[in-house]
Amino acid sequence: MLGVDWNFLYIGATALLTQSYVQAERAKTQAANDLLIFGTVFGAMRVDGQPYMSWALPGMVVLNLMAFGLIRSSATMVEMRQQGVLRQLRATPVPALHLVGSYIVVDVLLCLAQSAMLVLVAVVVYKVPLTVQGAVRALPMVLTGALTFVALGQLLSSMLARTSAAIGVGQVLHYSLMFVSDLFMPRQSLPDWLQHVAAYLPAYAVVQVVRPPLLTQAWRADVAWYLLLVVLYGVAATLLTARLFRWEPQQ
Repeated sequence: MLGVDWNFLYIGATALLTQSYVQAERAKTQAANDLLIFGTVFGAMRVDGQPYMSWALPGMVVLNLMAFGLIRSSATMVEMRQQGVLRQLRATPVPALHLVGSYIVVDVLLCLAQSAMLVLVAVVVYKVPLTVQGAVRALPMVLTGALTFVALGQLLSSMLARTSAAIGVGQVLHYSLMFVSDLFMPRQSLPDWLQHVAAYLPAYAVVQVVRPPLLTQAWRADVAWYLLLVVLYGVAATLLTARLFRWEPQQ
């Protein structure tokens, strides 16, 4: 019961916290809040022979990518559609693909900048030992994860008509993936059946391609499989978004 109560309190409190900020600041606030909470609660633990904060940092980075893509990016696109901004953009001579593509590129760059800030806080405050080589190796994987989650967020925005619905669905997916994807809780602590399910989830796949190069400057033996899984999620979401994308708000 204590664990259930803690989860409800945590989810409720963090949801209220992010609602105190403008839409553009919510993903960054969520990531910083999670880093402080889990760093304080689990900071003395060790996972796989590493200090908890070192092990969890890649998970926090992926959590930021996920919050940015599934919540911020999705809700912003729905809001632009509701306010008629997309209708106005459609009337310009610039090709639609360029407009939407530019929006996604800006989103991904903002997401990477926020992730860099998160890593900097972990290094300065929690003394997480990182190397330049590890950061360089992990960067392409972080970029791939960011693109995938933004694509998944845009898929949500194409299916939902209201900003509140986009935020709500995005938060449900975000928190569901957060607890089962090896981000800040080891996958081995889950029931066996859930471990098998988690192995095919997008957040789990992204953290498996980000954590080893960031912390040990080495790749997993099965990195190709997880990278393929991440790319498949991104491509599938992009194709579905292209099919379902709407310029006009739903009546």
